[in-house]
Amino acid sequence: MSPDNVILFSPTNKIGAAIRDARIRRRVPLEYLADELHVAISTVSRMETGKTQTINLALVAELSRLLKSPKILRLAVVQIQKSFPQLPDEDAV
Repeated sequence: MSPDNVILFSPTNKIGAAIRDARIRRRVPLEYLADELHVAISTVSRMETGKTQTINLALVAELSRLLKSPKILRLAVVQIQKSFPQLPDEDAV
């Protein structure tokens, strides 16, 4: 993924809680997610606990896929829309 395709946003506690809930519900270890995402275990942990300043949207999309939880991606999209209210509605494009 090139830097031009990276969308960073400030996550909310709801996103972290959704990641943690889905991971626990599916009995997926932090180590597995970290390996699949090619990040440190601490990175996944910080996302879950809200101790990260920004998250890459592509990473959230992959988490959502791995955990089979579309709610995670929906929460991220809502947060991006709130962070960038000047973005046009998809119907307007």
